[in-house]
Amino acid sequence: MHWRTCASIIAAMLALAAVLRPAGRDVAVRLNCAGATQCPAGFHGVLLVSKAGIRKDIRSANNDATFSGIDNTYTQVMAFRTGYKPAYEKDVVWKGASDPLRLNFENRVRLNIRIWVICPDSKGDCDKPLTAKREAQLKRFVTKANAVLDSETVGIQLAEAGGVLISDNATTRSAASTYAKFKIDQCSAFATWATKAQGVTWLPEVVNIYLVSTVRAKPGNGINCSRGVPQLIVVGAGTTWGTILHEVGHSLSLQDLPNPDVAWDGDQLDNFMRSESRQRKYFTEGEIYRIYQNDVSFLKGVDPPNFYCGSSDADADKQDPPCPKLQERVWPER
Repeated sequence: MHWRTCASIIAAMLALAAVLRPAGRDVAVRLNCAGATQCPAGFHGVLLVSKAGIRKDIRSANNDATFSGIDNTYTQVMAFRTGYKPAYEKDVVWKGASDPLRLNFENRVRLNIRIWVICPDSKGDCDKPLTAKREAQLKRFVTKANAVLDSETVGIQLAEAGGVLISDNATTRSAASTYAKFKIDQCSAFATWATKAQGVTWLPEVVNIYLVSTVRAKPGNGINCSRGVPQLIVVGAGTTWGTILHEVGHSLSLQDLPNPDVAWDGDQLDNFMRSESRQRKYFTEGEIYRIYQNDVSFLKGVDPPNFYCGSSDADADKQDPPCPKLQERVWPER
């Protein structure tokens, strides 16, 4: 076929595609905070999701986030702001910039946690009580984790289940010492052991965190043993607050990084889901989207479950509606 003929055919196909493609328009998103007519001073970020790509914008309080060239494939909007749960709407039908889509930021989601002490000594002496220093460190975990969850616009606030953060009665329960030096293959048996004593070593609708001597032979390791409903996190006696928050991230459906099927611009070391990192600092908006939309997230008991974004970029693209890429950001990470 002559090259001129090929060029004519390609030009005709492009022209047809332009006709069939939904016309873009100027649109706006207007945000309120927890029912108030005016948000506090600050900024909000807005993410528009389509199979055609991602659009995002950052605006100061009370300003509409405006976008141009938006067609009807952009059916999802998620907005982020410190101090509030992300606002989300799907199946969006755009009306135009003069008639903005209105979203309301709700108050942060309360995520109840309880820390159960099984063996607080890193050398395996389970008869030693929890020291005042370690108790203070565990309490600071909540303070530091909440500061991150707020500044990273995750919209979650960790809270003491029933007004109690730390329970030390687990140390006296029969067979507790079996799990003092925790191995990865003990998860199943441990789940059975812990959940049989509801109210003693496990609470429903709570993220249960167990303090043991070591996990996989190290006092600084942690592991998430959650399978379905029981939320079970096991951490070593020397675990830092960042590692505990990493394990809470697993309960919220997030997976370890690096992942060979997930693209990532820049260094992942600062991400909270990076394995074996001591400098975790941030979550992406793509991760926050999954916390609320994945049907395997612990928050499925708070929000109606939607779908599962999968573990790869390809999985995210296949969903209907699609998920943003895991590394998707609205704000550059600090």
